[in-house]
Amino acid sequence: MGLLEDGYRAFGAIEGGTNDGSQSCEAVLQVTPVQGGALQTFMGSTSAQNGHAEIHALYQFLKTINYDVTSFRAHQLTIECLAKACCRHCAAILGLLRAAPTVRTFKEPRNRGVSYSVPPDVRGFLAKFLGTTTQKIIEELEGSGPKW
Repeated sequence: MGLLEDGYRAFGAIEGGTNDGSQSCEAVLQVTPVQGGALQTFMGSTSAQNGHAEIHALYQFLKTINYDVTSFRAHQLTIECLAKACCRHCAAILGLLRAAPTVRTFKEPRNRGVSYSVPPDVRGFLAKFLGTTTQKIIEELEGSGPKW
């Protein structure tokens, strides 16, 4: 299996949910330090030009820790997507990062849109976190993605 399928399976949301029919969506990422500390909340939106809402919220958090893998590992992530289910790409990335979905967050094994792209800084972070190359991130988690 590859990153897309492994991550999708690892993301704990169930398949299904609703789709409000709009082109945009919003997500709420809650970040809790493992050793205690203040909860941080990041709002994501597709209109922000940093990927889908889930990735935009993740992007905002990663900026606050300067894309540092060690700092990232010291946090627990919880994601909530209300308007529609997470596409297979977002679900895979969230699964690979061990983010927990809320009970109102769903996933679906299909693409959303024609193509999928991850912001370059997030792509670089994913490569470091997963111990792989940015080329593998591009090939397996972006574009229309591999077929399964």
